[in-house]
Amino acid sequence: METKESPEQHAELASIFDEFESFTNLEHGGGAQTRHYRLERMERWLGILGNPQQRFRAVHIAGSKGKGSTAALIDAVLRAGGETVGRYTSPHIQSYRERICIQGEPAPMELLLPILRVLRKEFRQTQIEYRPTTFEALTLAAFLCFAEAGLDRVVVETGLGGRLDATNLVLPELVVITPIELEHTEYLGTTIAEIASEKAGIIKDGVPVVVAALRPEAGEVVRRRAEERAAPLSFLAPRLKTLTRSAHISGDLLKIELQDPELRIRTRLQMRGRVQAQNAALAALAVTELMPELSTACIEAGLASARLPARGELFLTAPPVMLDGAHTPDSANSVYETFGEVFPGRATLIFGAVEGKDIRGMLERLPEQFGRVIISRPGRFRPSNPEGIRALCLSLGRDAELIEEPHAALAAARESGLPILILGSFFLAGEFRPLLTAEEGASPCP
Repeated sequence: METKESPEQHAELASIFDEFESFTNLEHGGGAQTRHYRLERMERWLGILGNPQQRFRAVHIAGSKGKGSTAALIDAVLRAGGETVGRYTSPHIQSYRERICIQGEPAPMELLLPILRVLRKEFRQTQIEYRPTTFEALTLAAFLCFAEAGLDRVVVETGLGGRLDATNLVLPELVVITPIELEHTEYLGTTIAEIASEKAGIIKDGVPVVVAALRPEAGEVVRRRAEERAAPLSFLAPRLKTLTRSAHISGDLLKIELQDPELRIRTRLQMRGRVQAQNAALAALAVTELMPELSTACIEAGLASARLPARGELFLTAPPVMLDGAHTPDSANSVYETFGEVFPGRATLIFGAVEGKDIRGMLERLPEQFGRVIISRPGRFRPSNPEGIRALCLSLGRDAELIEEPHAALAAARESGLPILILGSFFLAGEFRPLLTAEEGASPCP
């Protein structure tokens, strides 16, 4: 019987997460000068807590993009095959609790809250130099939850990089590398090869590795690392015979064919777009490596059931709204493409981004179908400059309105009755998603 959660429990949960957020938090930006990455601190805490990471089997995922989506797809397929599964991903959209999922849902309050209480007590008693970062604290909470729940498998996404990431103390039975691009150069290196080296740092001795299509310089780094570790290596590209999709408002019809061994998949994917189709193919290859006995029907059902907030998420309101956290030019361009396939006519864009992102690059690729552009504020967790973004739009020859408050921006966007795309930041998605989910009849499609 499901236990009803009380307002008092939610308030306590929020209070503990707020306390963890007061620790060194690199997601705020600018943390490179205050705390460098290292694994010794995480090893110390895991030892104090009884090494919970040794009590579950893990799929470990690193890469520059597609990690969270690939994790959600693998999670859903494993559950369709009868496994009990945990998933640890980031960032969240509305609550840190979203990062720690069990059986596709945020960790149950009766499991999570006692673990957080124990951690808070331990952290308060420790010396400041040994206090974990926010991400480390959340990772410890996730590992304790998964160990306590006695799950069959856990899917773990790295936070940043791989080699020195707090998650890199799991004992994986499969490693997955998603596409690699220039990102977080202040932490990971200034070339694709340097960044690939950090990502490939999660490859372990003898553990199979499944790899997405990579740039040649990244692929070579991953190949060398796998050889050094005697890790069996499977690149998606030579194994993929067919990958086709057609966009529909009810989801993308997807066809995937793999060879050696042969696998033919026909399904409808709710995580829309060309990039998500590639993530689905990578997830299909990963689960066949992990569980060769898994039936095609289970893989198809799992892919079809996969969901992740703010990844091509469609709300069938009047007018319809697509919500996506894309925050790089390439990712934004992919979302523009997906949106245009589902809604080919005139449309409205609500855009907001935090400082430090390539905002010009995202706006330069904006299609003409967006006749109206509204600039909003992506919360206040990280600095942003909505006025500057509007000025940039004008300099690029695109008219834009400044409506910082999300509720007002959404109301204004709806005035024309045209489909709406909300894009530019996961922080922006976190401002708008509660408005959409709170409305009667505004549940995500289907």
